[in-house]
Amino acid sequence: MKQLLTAVAALFSLSAMAQTTVFSHYTGSGELNMVGTQKTETYDVAMLVSDPALVGTKIEGVRIYIAENGTTTDGTTSKMTDASVFLTSSLELKVSGTTKVNDPNILSQPFEAQGEQWNEVRFETPYEITADGVYVGYSFTINESTGKSARPVATVRGVLENSLFLHTSRTYRKWSSYTNSYGSRLAMEVLISGVAEQAAAIDLGGATNVLTGDEAALFPATIRNNGATAISNIEYACSLNDGEAQKHTLTFPTPIPARFNAAASINIPIPPVAEKGSYNFNVQVTKVNGVDVVSPLSTGTLNVYKTMPKHRAVVEEYTGTWCGYCPRGMVGLKKMNQLYPEDFVGISYHNDDPMCITYSYPSSVQGFPDAWLDRVRQTDAFLGDGSAYPGPFGLDKVWLKRCEEFAPASVDVESTLANGTINIKSYVTFPVDADASGYKLAYAVLHDGMTGKSANWLQSNYYGGSAFDDPDMQPFVNGGSSMAVTFDDVIVFTSGNKGIEGSLPAQAVADVPVEHTYSIPLTKVVNVSGESLVQDTEKMRVVVLLLDAKTGVIVNAHKARLGESTRTGITSLKESGSRRADTYDLSGRRVKDATKGVYIIGGQKVLVK
Repeated sequence: MKQLLTAVAALFSLSAMAQTTVFSHYTGSGELNMVGTQKTETYDVAMLVSDPALVGTKIEGVRIYIAENGTTTDGTTSKMTDASVFLTSSLELKVSGTTKVNDPNILSQPFEAQGEQWNEVRFETPYEITADGVYVGYSFTINESTGKSARPVATVRGVLENSLFLHTSRTYRKWSSYTNSYGSRLAMEVLISGVAEQAAAIDLGGATNVLTGDEAALFPATIRNNGATAISNIEYACSLNDGEAQKHTLTFPTPIPARFNAAASINIPIPPVAEKGSYNFNVQVTKVNGVDVVSPLSTGTLNVYKTMPKHRAVVEEYTGTWCGYCPRGMVGLKKMNQLYPEDFVGISYHNDDPMCITYSYPSSVQGFPDAWLDRVRQTDAFLGDGSAYPGPFGLDKVWLKRCEEFAPASVDVESTLANGTINIKSYVTFPVDADASGYKLAYAVLHDGMTGKSANWLQSNYYGGSAFDDPDMQPFVNGGSSMAVTFDDVIVFTSGNKGIEGSLPAQAVADVPVEHTYSIPLTKVVNVSGESLVQDTEKMRVVVLLLDAKTGVIVNAHKARLGESTRTGITSLKESGSRRADTYDLSGRRVKDATKGVYIIGGQKVLVK
């Protein structure tokens, strides 16, 4: 363990083997994202260069991409003038005439901006980076905001703190961070000398949750190149608390590029932990490309539980038979149910059609179609976060990413139908002693296979003859302007958007299920006109939602067919012949042919030899 606690300062002594490398949020290849105000004005652009591994190294210059610098329409001047690069310890402005201008306190050096290329500017005197870091940037004036000059700042997609600061003479009159506004980071490259030839650091990035005794547990981490040479392999040591360090070797199929902070995702094996609790997980790189190095120690939190909540994120889509673009949400939810039949929870709220039960939605719906993930993130019920339209299916990616977030408790649900009433019992299990009053339960009833004969049951369709090439969209691509379809995942009853007061106690004991019961007369399963929406109870499902009591965000959920329970996996409480013997793998995916292994067939775990 003493090896892991070696002073980080020793890392910097290795920089005697001086090399030049690039610090940038740009990887060196790929598409640039141009941003700007679309106005004629002066721009000041900067990013902060600050990293302990760079203290004592020197900035030799920068490379800046200029998209365009021709002459103005009248031919009197260049579209871009007064270009300069600067270094400053803080982003400050000073008054010049009637405006405020950038006031760098380290250096400012003019350069001749050349369009449609990277401009390399070497400083007359290299600058040594201190522990406080330094803002590196450039300034220029746009004299005609046409063509590429309307958005002259080269960035790359992705939000990162301290990666994009802007000030302009007319629009952004104060220095401020715009990485969130533009969803981007500055693409400028900073040329740095004095870095070690071989150097790397591991970033554990927070906490990981595992079960007691798990022999296959992994701690996700990021390995970053802090040196001037591409990384092909590393050796590292890891330990729990003050325990004995274990050494591992990792080879990268594709070397990590020779750019400072170039990164790759890795998974670090965690030794089995028998006792529930919270532990420090320590990791330190000891060799890079076979060369001994001294790297900073990274410590993350390892939470070990006896029971692990499985997060089932919820997609609530908003649709209507009158909405011609809404069929893609119908297809998106169907695809998710096929991919993750036991874990995906999709709820379809209908508007102004026979399946509409409310106009009071749990999310801020601004138009149709719309979709929200756990009531916290707006998305698309087919495209996910993909922006291309018509584009590829992407809901699975955003849903899976949300499911990776730790859920505070697991939830199970079971139901029965007796004397015209749906009786629901839910079970909430916290992995630690918890203040359960910070959460509420809510219930929904969903109906599959819904149909109707009147004209307002016909689904409007704007996809007929479109270029939407997804195979599951073809019925609509080949269909007419209105179509007779069956509707699944339709919410036909809700206990309310805010959850049920007092549905959970003030305190919950770790690993002990908290039970709650709720009853719904079928006479309440009606639309806004009071018409019954019960078409076939065999095609109805119940959903339990665990809500954050303050925010209303869904933190976990589960579903079960009416008359079934989730407490013992996929177990039917109906007669064995009442449902099809579908086959699933242990991840909950439906499979056509079961090869060797353990599967869930007809609701039971079966070993196929």
